[in-house]
Amino acid sequence: MESTVSWNDIGTLVCDLDGVVYLDDLGIPGAGDALAAVVAVGIRLVFVTNNSTKTPQQVAAKIQRTTGFTADPAMVITSSRVTAGQLAGTVDRALVVGGDAIDAALEEVGIAVVTSWEDAAAVVVGLDPGLTYEKLAGATLAIRNGAGFYATNTDATYPTPRGLLPGGGAMVAALQTATAVAPVVAGKPEAPMVAEITKVVAGPVLVVGDRPETDVALARAAGWSSALVLSGVTRSLTEVPAEWAPDVVLGSLADVAEHLVAARHPD
Repeated sequence: MESTVSWNDIGTLVCDLDGVVYLDDLGIPGAGDALAAVVAVGIRLVFVTNNSTKTPQQVAAKIQRTTGFTADPAMVITSSRVTAGQLAGTVDRALVVGGDAIDAALEEVGIAVVTSWEDAAAVVVGLDPGLTYEKLAGATLAIRNGAGFYATNTDATYPTPRGLLPGGGAMVAALQTATAVAPVVAGKPEAPMVAEITKVVAGPVLVVGDRPETDVALARAAGWSSALVLSGVTRSLTEVPAEWAPDVVLGSLADVAEHLVAARHPD
């Protein structure tokens, strides 16, 4: 696929994580060197993830552990944080179907995390590796009782070395089926995430991701360029829907970095 990216103009790289920087606990080959090379040529790095299971500090630690690259937690934007910011000042109690990172994000903005569905003013849902029927039952009852329904993201799967596993969107879909209520979504490619990213980018932006309907769609929504890499969810150009065709398709983040560096050092 011929690139339509103006490589020499890019000022910020908005980089997805799962399937781009790492697969579960394994770094994508060449990802650490690629991130270092991008920074070395003066491009700003912003890490953006729909995965709601980790805090920015935990994400930064995982990037370093899996790739060797030292990431700044201040440049990590998670769907948990964006969801919490969206709810700040609107509700005071939330029931969570998800991990501790959602709890932490809500508590940081003054929202108490409750365990009883009767006490919930909102239900916040993300990827929950410890999902049980009782959690789904409580969330269903809360939503049917009038609690707001908020999703950190609707990613159906997330990539691992074993293959694609159920993502946060699978949990959201179960609750939407049980309640007939559509959630308010904060993560990529929705407006709350776009607004949060816009606060920290500089110059023309290139979004790098492995999922057309979130990463490419995010770039489209914001008017940015997009690079789809085939190291995660998407493994072939034939899997890319025409409506979410990116500006360029490359094998991995290492290939993206090679283009960015070459554009600044053509010799």
